[in-house]
Amino acid sequence: MTFVVAGTGAYLPSRIVSASELDRMMGRAEGWTARHAGVLERRWVEKETQSEMGAMAAKQALAEAGVDLREVDTLICASGTPEQPIPCTAARILGAMDNSASHLAAYDINATCLSFLVAFDHAAQLISTGRSRCVLLVSSEIASAGIDFTDAESAALMGDGAAAVLLSREAGAGKVLAFKMRTFPEGLELAELKGGGSLYHPTRRAFRLENYLFRMKGKQLFKLVSQHLGAQVSSLMQEQGLRWKDIKAVVPHQASGPAVDLLGKRLGIPEDKLLRIYPQVGNTIAASIPMALHELRKRTPLQRGDKLLLVGTSAGVSIASLLFEI
Repeated sequence: MTFVVAGTGAYLPSRIVSASELDRMMGRAEGWTARHAGVLERRWVEKETQSEMGAMAAKQALAEAGVDLREVDTLICASGTPEQPIPCTAARILGAMDNSASHLAAYDINATCLSFLVAFDHAAQLISTGRSRCVLLVSSEIASAGIDFTDAESAALMGDGAAAVLLSREAGAGKVLAFKMRTFPEGLELAELKGGGSLYHPTRRAFRLENYLFRMKGKQLFKLVSQHLGAQVSSLMQEQGLRWKDIKAVVPHQASGPAVDLLGKRLGIPEDKLLRIYPQVGNTIAASIPMALHELRKRTPLQRGDKLLLVGTSAGVSIASLLFEI
């Protein structure tokens, strides 16, 4: 029971926010954002909702694959932030695509920035066990809603957008070769958005705006990730008996310029194999990996047997890598 990436899609809001504009918003000197984050511009929503963006990306993936929504049996929203706590964002995306659709299951998987990697592995298992034939993965994020402009380390990074990937069962096709994920709870407080759940619910605590804004202790987070990232990815490669020449491309979470640089340097990844889209879109949370995968498929001819390595980190703190063959 193997699968193909039958189609991919992406949606970016029309509003472009340049690094210079963000410098002014944060009261920073001209060039600070580009120099520290490596992000030259990002997109922010004006009227779009999270489910509307997800639906647009999903429809593009279906159109590319030549597949009708009626052929999809599972829709998974793999996002780090929900549109609202209840119902799940996947149901709202499905409603935005076709409010009368009722033949498929729709649910969320949230592992913050690693949501897409976890959902991809989950979808591959659904297909391999025969429980699903066609799985639509959608990551849609509105990071701009939670930006704290007094926290320049995180504010400089964040962008909005959505991406979708359609996995379809096909005999003799690709498969997930390996998936590794580890969580280091010592970093629980290094990246947080506290409000929106039961702990900081406004009926139980006094409302404080800062609890509903994302904050990050960037230097400490970078240090913790740097201690473990290289070893985890290296062990996956060694267990599979692979070298970088065997990998078609590495698709990392587009956390920031320094984060992607760290990955490349620590692991010795050839620059031509390391995909970078963060200068144009910033950190779009869980949407960044499928968005980069969509861009890779546009830029590079991929063939049966090519191996792709997806790598990322998330709040928690977690590190994950997924190797799959097309």
